[in-house]
Amino acid sequence: MISAQKITDTAYKLANSAAKAGTAIALKGKEKADLMVLEAKLSKAQRRLGALVYSLHRGGAKDDALVERYIADVDKIEKQIEAFGVKPAKTTASGAKASVLCPQCGAEVDEDAIFCSGCGSKLA
Repeated sequence: MISAQKITDTAYKLANSAAKAGTAIALKGKEKADLMVLEAKLSKAQRRLGALVYSLHRGGAKDDALVERYIADVDKIEKQIEAFGVKPAKTTASGAKASVLCPQCGAEVDEDAIFCSGCGSKLA
């Protein structure tokens, strides 16, 4: 026959295990949410930098100190993202994912592609 103490101990262990799992899931979710916030900040900082450079160029002005400050803002956010163990995605000026050319056929492929979509060659 199972004693009441054994049932209580087992229930306590199960509850403790469930609490640990719940906490781990919550922390992972918070980490993902924090990363998403940083990625949104990075995107905004990159757009601001692009808008600044564009407006300076169109106006024939030059303000290297201000451009450097905006670049420093972007760098700071990228470092915060890297602290999560994630490398910030490289994007083009339009915000699209950066691409490279296949060395075999010259087709444009995603930077993180393993094989060329044009010729099927394995990419480095």
